[in-house]
Amino acid sequence: MCGIAGFFGKRVFAPDKDKILNCLNLMKIRGPDNQNYTSKNVGDYKLVMLHSRLSIIDPNDISNQPMEDKNGMISFNGEIYNYIELKKKFLNIKFKTTSDTEVLLKYLNKFNTNLSYLDGMWAFSYFDKKKNNLFLVTDRFNEKPLYYYKTKDFIFYGSSPSYIFSLANIKKNINDKKISDFISFGFKSISKNENTFYQNIKKLSHSSYIKFNPNSFSNKKYWNMFKLRENNNLSYQDYLSKIRKTIIDNFGKRYRSDFKIACLLSGGLDSSIIVGIAKKFYDINLSCFSIYAKNKIYDESERIEKLKKYYNLSHEYVKIKKQRNINFLEKFVKETYSPLNSISYLVYAQLNAEIKKKGYRVLLSGLGGDELFGGYYTHQLNFLYNFKNNKKLFKKYYFLWKNYTKPLVRSKILSNYNNYENLLKSEYFNFQEHNLLKKYLSNYSKKFYFKQSKLKKFINFYKSMLVNDLFNDTVPPQLCSSDQVSMFYSIENRSPFLAKNIYEETFKIPTKYFMKDGFTKFILRDAFRDILPKDVTNFREKIGFNISFNECFDIKSKNFHDYIFQSQKTNRLINVDKVYKLLKSGKISNAEQKLVFNLLNSVILYNN
Repeated sequence: MCGIAGFFGKRVFAPDKDKILNCLNLMKIRGPDNQNYTSKNVGDYKLVMLHSRLSIIDPNDISNQPMEDKNGMISFNGEIYNYIELKKKFLNIKFKTTSDTEVLLKYLNKFNTNLSYLDGMWAFSYFDKKKNNLFLVTDRFNEKPLYYYKTKDFIFYGSSPSYIFSLANIKKNINDKKISDFISFGFKSISKNENTFYQNIKKLSHSSYIKFNPNSFSNKKYWNMFKLRENNNLSYQDYLSKIRKTIIDNFGKRYRSDFKIACLLSGGLDSSIIVGIAKKFYDINLSCFSIYAKNKIYDESERIEKLKKYYNLSHEYVKIKKQRNINFLEKFVKETYSPLNSISYLVYAQLNAEIKKKGYRVLLSGLGGDELFGGYYTHQLNFLYNFKNNKKLFKKYYFLWKNYTKPLVRSKILSNYNNYENLLKSEYFNFQEHNLLKKYLSNYSKKFYFKQSKLKKFINFYKSMLVNDLFNDTVPPQLCSSDQVSMFYSIENRSPFLAKNIYEETFKIPTKYFMKDGFTKFILRDAFRDILPKDVTNFREKIGFNISFNECFDIKSKNFHDYIFQSQKTNRLINVDKVYKLLKSGKISNAEQKLVFNLLNSVILYNN
């Protein structure tokens, strides 16, 4: 895990040495072990590559970057999990290092933009010396961020917008429309396109590559996740066996590290499976960390304690501190040039801070498991809607939902199927909380509303919505914040469920098996029922990685009110009187918490 930045273009626009050194200094937080750069004249153009390294695989100096051979140069952020297998299968040559970076460099020299054999998470810049092409490439799920700013004469890029600003002579102009969308629609609006919170700076989308040279520019996808079809030729047990083997094999590669690994343990299914597979199949004892939740709504300690005993886990609870959260947000936004997407990542930050103190460099989480296997209450409703034209099946599934799930749901929208069905027919079909928050928004904000694109059809409605969550609305902004927070503490975050093979095997399974007996993620529960306590596999409620807003901020205080209403640019987007009354009351719903938190982040963005 590292930080990358660079430039390729006409020499007159190239950053000077002072700008390069200033950028490397900013990059230390993403890579404290080494900072370096290289530059090269290419005709009338100049290439500059910067890199800061957090050593995870092969921590020797010889594996520092940028790395170069006679065919190419690379600056790489992430991990190629199958680098050992790639060496054996494709690259019958002598290597100077045992790093995954050298394997990636040799792979690109040979295969160029054919990335089908790569398994990992990455954002990298690669320069093909033979053809003078610069490639900027993101992984299939956008686990690692890559920002860029381009004209016809040059391109700047980096792991953070701040790196681009430090290298290029451009103004830091806030994108008002992005701020408005963030406040009005929440974090799901962030990844609808490549636009960022700054004008002129783009964020390269998932499974994409940019090709830039003195004569051309192109931005293309190298992986089509919509090519899959369901396989209806296997028995249920065969599906279970295949997905179980695929998950175990892929997780095994994601446990590779030359340093000890920590894991977030929520008590839910996904993190429990990560811990269980490590212990059961690889004899790895992951060190686990959990939130100490004061609010019973978010308390999963009962199942956490069961797992601790079941696997004899090394485990620690982290208490969330209230006092310095605004100070942390100010520092975080100032250094990353990005907001936190939800209050969950404020909690995630305090977990990372404690994990950093214990000396860990790698952190695993279950991010993506819910979106792959259908773990949210919205997914259950989408499942019902998927069978709305089959009266017999709909009646059966509705009965199960009404009896087992509805009593657990606190949201008024998600506990009423008819209201939810009407929402699905509306323009903003995946923004169920927007209608609840309209009263807090100003008329001025409405002129910025983004235009919701139609849902891309894929197999059926249920799976279309899962894919939409995976690649558009839910997972991408979470990945962005998890990367930013972990790298703020110089920790590599990994999401084991986000693997091409797991995705493809999962979506081949017929939809009818995703929900059974009123349980979400039934395939996953069944596939690993033998390695988990019954209390985990049979638990129906979706708790989520969250905490009460009042545990983090004193929202009734004058200081908080003065702070959150200090920016005229954010005030014009909201109904100040109604938001003020909400804060004074101290009674704030989950949807309202998100609005206030996004408003707080936006104020800090404008201030910086």
